[in-house]
Amino acid sequence: MRQVHLRVELPDGMTLTALRELLEMNDVVVHECEVDTNAPKAAAHRLRSIQLSGAELAVLKTFAYCETNQAIAERLNISVSTVKTHINRLFRKLRVRTRSCALGRALRLGLITSQDLLPPAGWKKSTLRQMDSGNRGRPPRVLIGKSRYNKDEAR
Repeated sequence: MRQVHLRVELPDGMTLTALRELLEMNDVVVHECEVDTNAPKAAAHRLRSIQLSGAELAVLKTFAYCETNQAIAERLNISVSTVKTHINRLFRKLRVRTRSCALGRALRLGLITSQDLLPPAGWKKSTLRQMDSGNRGRPPRVLIGKSRYNKDEAR
């Protein structure tokens, strides 16, 4: 295994712990880490490496309490296809493949806070959960062998 020495400039709000965690997520082992207190501050006008639009940020925040694209679309009053577009862009920008990884990475990078993950006041989880189930009021189905039966009809 090669050893490499890096000089890294962290974006505002990013901690050394977050950097170490990002490196370890990619199987990079960090043996030592020190802070150069004499280094000049980064220019204030420098942009963050990851920038999310307002709509992408709104979709990202709903990942914590909406389970399906349909639920997100209804919550944000947008179409399901628009939700899918925002999700694809989020995954590409954050370099992740799942919603939970997107939330974790956004938290570590300081794009969202833990307060952003709380459902809005007055939000009813049970309403969206019933809609998310896909059964539309029918009893759950159980797969037995190669046939499908209602749970009540199973032997």
